[in-house]
Amino acid sequence: MNVTQENFDPKRYLGTWYEVAKKPFPFEKGCEYAVAEYTWENNMMNIKNSCLDADKRVIRESFGKARIPDMNDKGKLKVKFSGAEAWPGEGDYYVHYTDYDKYSIVGGPNGRFLWILSRTEKIPKFDLKMLVNKVESFGYNPDKIMSNAKFLY
Repeated sequence: MNVTQENFDPKRYLGTWYEVAKKPFPFEKGCEYAVAEYTWENNMMNIKNSCLDADKRVIRESFGKARIPDMNDKGKLKVKFSGAEAWPGEGDYYVHYTDYDKYSIVGGPNGRFLWILSRTEKIPKFDLKMLVNKVESFGYNPDKIMSNAKFLY
């Protein structure tokens, strides 16, 4: 679970990512799916997470900032969210894998959370299987992953 993307480039990671699978996390209770948007400002990544219902209506949003504490491992970020859903202090956010253009796998060092993200709202079932195999290679239990079938074709 401590594996991160080698030579992670946060500026290539910017933009919109759609959640296609996850390890359920209390913050997302009631969410049909989530969308994460990343921008860059003052050497920090700005994060906007949107929790959506089945009709793509926003249920709630959270805003955060991510910093890179160790320039030798840029895939390990420290994230601080503000608002009602925020937890105290900074949290660990690990970019385990990304190809920047299609997919990303993010989680944390203790395995409490995990998301499989895509640049598009739908992905081939075969690709999800490949990503779940990667998740397992990072030390996560693939049986705990919940995918949303409406994101697959």
